Amino acid sequence: MVSRRDTVSTTLPWFFYNHAMKLHVVSAIRDELAPIAAARKDDDTMMMTFSSEDTKPLVYLQATLLEMLRLYPPGCFERKTVVTDDVMPRGHEVRAGDTVLISAYSMGRMESPWGKDCYEYRPERWLYDDDDVGGGARKKKRLRYVASHMFLAFNSGPRMCLRKHIAIMQMKTVAAAVVWNFDVEVVEGHTVEPKLSYEEWGHAQ
Repeated sequence: MVSRRDTVSTTLPWFFYNHAMKLHVVSAIRDELAPIAAARKDDDTMMMTFSSEDTKPLVYLQATLLEMLRLYPPGCFERKTVVTDDVMPRGHEVRAGDTVLISAYSMGRMESPWGKDCYEYRPERWLYDDDDVGGGARKKKRLRYVASHMFLAFNSGPRMCLRKHIAIMQMKTVAAAVVWNFDVEVVEGHTVEPKLSYEEWGHAQ
């Protein structure tokens, strides 16, 4: 259960910081939450919270978190040790005992998979219109599939994080409650930047 700790504690501070400056994203998240809130019988004076079942279908909210993980992954590097001599898909030879370092931070900012706006925070890159919605109905947004080897926030292949879906669920419920109930502002003059250390590098300072 603790394996999701770094993902949640890294992503949420960056989420709140970026959304303090991206009010159109905040509005889009609130629009997605509005039908759920309208169906509640809660007292208007109480803070509203959302369950995991409430937030499960919210694709735009999930896209905002995935976009944050793309730009600020919880681990800046992946380190792999070669077990036996092999040839990589692009022809690079590796020898047993070699160490391969993969920069997840750099991969999230590569133009080839993410486009010319790869440095920009844009949740819409994770979404597409569902063309299967017929009868003149308004098209639904769906999450775009991105191969795990392109997006290493939860590792890839047989080493994929077992708690991935729990981490996403927890982040969605926390983010939904804060965005719906509060307006977040950045303290004037406060500098926010990644911390340059391996363990804590991704936390907003």
